[in-house]
Amino acid sequence: MRRGIKVFTVAVGIAKLEFYNNLRKAADVAEDGATIAFPSGFVHLPKIDAEFLQQLCAEQLITRRDRNGFPIREWQKMRERNEALDCYVYARAAASAAGLDRFEERHWRELERQLGLAPPPDTPLRTESLVSPDATPRGGIAVSGTPPGARRAGRRVIKSRWLSS
Repeated sequence: MRRGIKVFTVAVGIAKLEFYNNLRKAADVAEDGATIAFPSGFVHLPKIDAEFLQQLCAEQLITRRDRNGFPIREWQKMRERNEALDCYVYARAAASAAGLDRFEERHWRELERQLGLAPPPDTPLRTESLVSPDATPRGGIAVSGTPPGARRAGRRVIKSRWLSS
């Protein structure tokens, strides 16, 4: 922690590459034009204006050669304004830091339940609870409720705090 602020490094190049690859994904559409399914990572852009879209696509990945002839890939701005792309990159980094990359389907279902959203009609409803009744919601995500001081049976796992200090 530096001066009371926890600083994170963001791999902006990787996040931009992931975003542009996700923009290339197409939804599965039936013959009648109805959408069947969206692939994982599909980017939904409903009701956006042209300026926002131009800001999202304001950079391109180019390959240039260094003085020794080795290829170097770098992001080059094609437009002056790219705030929408920067916002996506930092939102993606925050989501990753919050653990959304590791969410399983059951986590998303529980989050939908907490928010009062109905599950999609094509998925079966689960009858068992995904968390214990004494779970306490923190930031919209349920935390399994193990009473303080209770020991869990099984092997003890020691985790390093080297990166968290």
